[in-house]
Amino acid sequence: MIERRILGKTGLEVAILGLGGANHTRVSQEELTRILDRAEDVGANCLDLYHNCEEAIGRAVRGRREKFVLMSKIEISEKQQASLPEGLRGTTAQIDASLRRLGTDYIDVCQLHYVTSDEAFDALQDPGGVLAQMIKAQEQGKVRFLGITSHYPTVLARAIKTGLFATLMVPYNVVRRRYGQDPALGLFDLAQKLDMGTIIMKPFSYGHMFHNLTRAIQFIWAHPVTVVIPGATSLAQFDLNVAAARQFSAMSLGERARCRDEGWLLQEEYCTGCGYCLPCPSGMNIPELIRREQYVRVFGLTEWLSEERVGRLFIDKSRCADCGLCEAHCPRQLPIRRLLEQSEGIDSRLDGART
Repeated sequence: MIERRILGKTGLEVAILGLGGANHTRVSQEELTRILDRAEDVGANCLDLYHNCEEAIGRAVRGRREKFVLMSKIEISEKQQASLPEGLRGTTAQIDASLRRLGTDYIDVCQLHYVTSDEAFDALQDPGGVLAQMIKAQEQGKVRFLGITSHYPTVLARAIKTGLFATLMVPYNVVRRRYGQDPALGLFDLAQKLDMGTIIMKPFSYGHMFHNLTRAIQFIWAHPVTVVIPGATSLAQFDLNVAAARQFSAMSLGERARCRDEGWLLQEEYCTGCGYCLPCPSGMNIPELIRREQYVRVFGLTEWLSEERVGRLFIDKSRCADCGLCEAHCPRQLPIRRLLEQSEGIDSRLDGART
């Protein structure tokens, strides 16, 4: 079986592997049912939901509702609200519609979806507003626990201090820690202190990772989080995640600690980004170039590492004086000039991968 952890102050026992909801609409009803059959077998009981997949999930969990923790969302942005049918855009209406689609009397965790700023969170707390309606639904027994999702750890840190929520959901993966707000730098520890269930979405960087996925997800489980919810478009794909979870569950404490180590994560010849190789006489940002090449090589992250996300990095090997100063100053004695040759052309590869 897969390791189980307590989902914070909900007291619910959940497996470290759940199932993300963004891909449910890309799966046939029959395949979705097969995936949930396997999830039930291995105890992977956390199901992430979106309004457009709830009918299919409701059919798949019929007769075994109690086997799963259903986590729905309240859409608060104008764009997401516009995707809902007319008349189903208020908070209460969204909750009631979810109950009908799922064919259940209650939702385990009802989450504020994608809160983007302190100002957005403040607006949700207006008297009679979104949060007040969610709390009322909780008092009526329609919702057991409240949660919140955001891509911004600073917003989540403020929100969970209110004591209104039992869970938080945040993106985290091997690259986000370098090129985005890193929830491992404070948020995970705060959530643990406040007894929050921590749900990790986008563990494979929006599906852009396609190498070494077992290593990537085990890196996340080695942190103080509760459950990771990768998506799956087939039973075979879900089974790969199950195998990774079983392997992690069998690890010793020492092996788990290793999973957070940079060398284990990026394999041989990894750059720590210390910067001792700088300044480069040719003006190249050597640490970022090498780390970028590493993420492309080790995890296949060509789409995530785009110019829009991390900025265009200067790569012009023809200007390299071949002086070797960078290698002389590198405490890890990396073959920097060879690694830079591998980095050359990454920008053009990224341009080709972009849609």
